[in-house]
Amino acid sequence: MAGVGLFRKNVENFAVDVISDVNMMVDGQPVTVQNYSTQAGGQDAVSQGVELYAQHTLPFGLGVQFNYTYNDASKAAVRLEDGTEVGKTSMPGSAKNQTNLTMFYETDSLLLRASYNRRGELVQGLVNGLNVFEEPYYQVDLNAAYNITPRSASPPRC
Repeated sequence: MAGVGLFRKNVENFAVDVISDVNMMVDGQPVTVQNYSTQAGGQDAVSQGVELYAQHTLPFGLGVQFNYTYNDASKAAVRLEDGTEVGKTSMPGSAKNQTNLTMFYETDSLLLRASYNRRGELVQGLVNGLNVFEEPYYQVDLNAAYNITPRSASPPRC
């Protein structure tokens, strides 16, 4: 089995973590608060892309599953509650590329599975109007299970 999926989502509002230096008056004196952390609102972004997927299992239980997603997320203006624009960013947590690959062997009594997952770089938020990126992430998972009891057609009687 294989397939392709296209997607497009208009996102009117989304939260963005923002860190910036803020000038304010305290007891009539100007004060700069450094690294002030808050949230702001991203507005009118578009997330669109394509997903490719495939799965195949051979008659003796060996199989593979694959999934790849390409996400083109537009940059959007980010504004504080008072309307002040503090920068532009794509949607935080949205990677441009993501891949999952699983190979497995499965019988009535044995399951072996190895999975590889990779997520590309993504935006975490804004610091002084500039995008802060999170490094690409990958993970390998291994799983094994063995059924030590035989399967029966009906439950045991008491």
